[in-house]
Amino acid sequence: METDKERFSFDVYDGHKFPLRISPVKFGDSGRYICYYDGHVAATVTLVTIRVSAEPPGGLSRNQSVVLNCEISQVIDSVTLAWLRMKGGRGELVKQEVLTERAPKRCSASPCPSLTEDQLHWACVVFTGSVLRAQVPLHLTLLAVGGNADSSGADNIYSDAAEIQNDQANPRASTEETESEELQYSVFSQTALSLVSAEPPGGLSRNQSVVLNCEISRVIDSVTLAWLRMKGGRGELVKQEVLTERAPKTMLSLTLPSLTEDQLHWACVVFTGSVLRAQVPLHLTLLGMN
Repeated sequence: METDKERFSFDVYDGHKFPLRISPVKFGDSGRYICYYDGHVAATVTLVTIRVSAEPPGGLSRNQSVVLNCEISQVIDSVTLAWLRMKGGRGELVKQEVLTERAPKRCSASPCPSLTEDQLHWACVVFTGSVLRAQVPLHLTLLAVGGNADSSGADNIYSDAAEIQNDQANPRASTEETESEELQYSVFSQTALSLVSAEPPGGLSRNQSVVLNCEISRVIDSVTLAWLRMKGGRGELVKQEVLTERAPKTMLSLTLPSLTEDQLHWACVVFTGSVLRAQVPLHLTLLGMN
């Protein structure tokens, strides 16, 4: 196979690391990558790519029928694909589907029978188990609104190897994620404020017990609070609870009996129904770390 030298690059082996960089990533770059050292297999990485698109492509007319496609290059065990309709930094679940390794299906399609102005911004999210692997945006354009015959799709990647992180695949991912969190927080705070804290506060010692608190100022009807443990741009669900207006409880607490280095980065997410209202980060500090 001929290698695209402009997109594939690597550094000289320094005795510890030998990184392979792919930029920009294309959908066809998916597959199995094997690193050999001294004639032996040192590491194996399976790279999975995701692609979103709209049919028909290009600028669209109001009330036109359109189909949104989210395609994954490979399914390992099982994968959940979901379409979110984005509005003001919030995502409303419209459709989700579980794909399995045994089934040949690799695409989740969401039809929009009659396109309107509130159906222009979308995102396809990809989960393996409870771990969020990727979120790929798709923005549509109404010809009568934007005047440009353009709809933008996107590719994204995830890997089964922990060494490959989302910020390496997309250097802008960290900045975009921070902006999104601030927007979600400000939109949600118009009706209710969510605060996160740790007890005890301040620097913590390794193996110390700590309690994470996510508190909401008020509950309207019902709200779901959840704690995610963050690692490399991915969030793993650890605990969630539904709070109701009738009950006085407005806080979700998570106890960590013995703090370790992989338990320092967290996020509390807030849902009303299927709408993501806020994602508030909480970062802990170990006194023994630099």
